[in-house]
Amino acid sequence: MKTSNVQSMIQLLNRSCLQAGMVLGSILMLMPQAEAGTTFYSDRPTWEADLVARGMTVVNFSFTAENIAKAAEVLSPPAPGTQLGPSLTFSSAETGLPSTWQLRALEPGSGLIWQPTITPIGPNTINIDSDGTGNTSFHDDWQITVTETLWAAFGGDIMNNDLNAGESFQVFGPGNAQLGSAPTPISPFLSGKFIGVISDEQISRVFYDADAVGDNLDIRNFAYAVVPEPGTVSILLLGGLTLILKGLNRNKHSRSSAAKKGID
Repeated sequence: MKTSNVQSMIQLLNRSCLQAGMVLGSILMLMPQAEAGTTFYSDRPTWEADLVARGMTVVNFSFTAENIAKAAEVLSPPAPGTQLGPSLTFSSAETGLPSTWQLRALEPGSGLIWQPTITPIGPNTINIDSDGTGNTSFHDDWQITVTETLWAAFGGDIMNNDLNAGESFQVFGPGNAQLGSAPTPISPFLSGKFIGVISDEQISRVFYDADAVGDNLDIRNFAYAVVPEPGTVSILLLGGLTLILKGLNRNKHSRSSAAKKGID
């Protein structure tokens, strides 16, 4: 083999490797980058900005009468002050949103009460009715269980929460592995506080552990982000490899044409 042909092959190989590196580097830049661990937030704008920076989309869910009627346990839009029972299950098929999840009041005999407005808190709140009688200043534990398309983040507004020893906001992954815990936010009577979390692990359960006395807990303005589908990354990699192969084929055809012209 002539020296010139060897040099041409080396140059072709170098160009191909360079193209492959550029394509794969671009793919990695497009992929969301997340810091390891679980991070808790006390303000919504920062939480949302960090989600966007990770390439995720915020899914907002408001407890309107129309949305509550989409729960499996509810037959029609509720009237103000309706006791809805201990749980509300929202399927992706009914809401049109990614993920299926359930909100549940955890104390025996407890339930969820819907209010269209509480002045000055705002509209569309769910009150944790601790004992099923409307006398809600007791043990207001609640949780969300995600059963389809697990979450990467959750956030919501908590009202009327007094901070007592032992209260915490906890998140869990598959197998009930705890991903993190933070103190519950203090939100004095008729005022609200945001609490949010982002995890690089899949979130399958959110648990709000309230103290047994003093609270009259309301929740509203839920939001979440789902874990990105692995297929998205696969499509990017497949597209990058396709571009590399096309480049190799073009170079091969160009080299063959040049060789034929030299023979002619």
